[in-house]
Amino acid sequence: MIAPKNEDILKEFEAYRKEGKSALLALCNYRTLPPLHQLIINSVQLDPETDIFEPTKGNGYALHLSGLEFLGNSAGVKWDPPEVTTTKTTCHYIASGYYVREYNEPSGWQGQGFWDADDVRDDLVYEYEAKGRKDRKEGEALRDYVDYCVNRDFRKQRNKKVQLAAAEANGQVLRKLLKIGKLYPKALFNSPVIILRCVMVPDLNDPATLAAINRKAIDSSVNIYGPGSQRMIPEKLAPFGEKDVEATIPDIEEEELSEEESQRFDFENADNDTQVHCLKEMIALTAYKLPINPATSRPILIESMKQERRMDLYGVLVKMPDVEDADEDDIPF
Repeated sequence: MIAPKNEDILKEFEAYRKEGKSALLALCNYRTLPPLHQLIINSVQLDPETDIFEPTKGNGYALHLSGLEFLGNSAGVKWDPPEVTTTKTTCHYIASGYYVREYNEPSGWQGQGFWDADDVRDDLVYEYEAKGRKDRKEGEALRDYVDYCVNRDFRKQRNKKVQLAAAEANGQVLRKLLKIGKLYPKALFNSPVIILRCVMVPDLNDPATLAAINRKAIDSSVNIYGPGSQRMIPEKLAPFGEKDVEATIPDIEEEELSEEESQRFDFENADNDTQVHCLKEMIALTAYKLPINPATSRPILIESMKQERRMDLYGVLVKMPDVEDADEDDIPF
């Protein structure tokens, strides 16, 4: 049975459908919604000046990446860390995104973006030769025009090759996840896009459910702040309005961590940006030389390392002496 609030949201969604002026994005099976799920409806107004454009081919308007990202954020799309491989003349970008459906099940897609210097230059030459001939340029005048325009645009693209490859990959993911078509009538974007999705909502009036939530909160506190942090949480927890229900917290045996173990624990549980910054600082202090990536002939990027690889590198760096602390015999000058 659908909760009363969900019924109101469904009526609002069906009203938009009958009106027929708005694009509708349903990211869940709302007609057979399971128990303990709450519908969420968002109204997103795209900017016709910046979020859409008219392609040179076809009859209609398409969404810029900015418009796709606006819809993706409103739909709760989340992203995994990208995989990026670059050389002097190429860039390969793999993006992975997903949103959550019923029972917290993810629905995801992976997109790939490529940038290749040879392909880009060929496309630019073809484009500007056609434009030059359309303007009745010939011979040396045409060659000078094409060379100038191609070199100008190529330098701009080369400096942004990662961003261009990322835009292609992210656009693929968002179009597939949100079921966005290629072209739409411009009038459709005068009305807001309606996004319907769902989230799981636990029954907080159920003592067992509430106790499980409290237990998870306590475990998270212990993982973040250490074994003694459970003392900050009250020993008696009760559902809302029910003071007679008690959930006792078992004692957690504290264990002393050495300074080295504590630092390793903090590093392992830090976010990606913090880990990368920490490793770069340690490399600067120890003058450690990263292995060479055979594909690029350059040192391996810390940002592209998996968690296990970063932990291994941390284990190596933490045992190395700082350059300033090295013995005089170790200094090669």
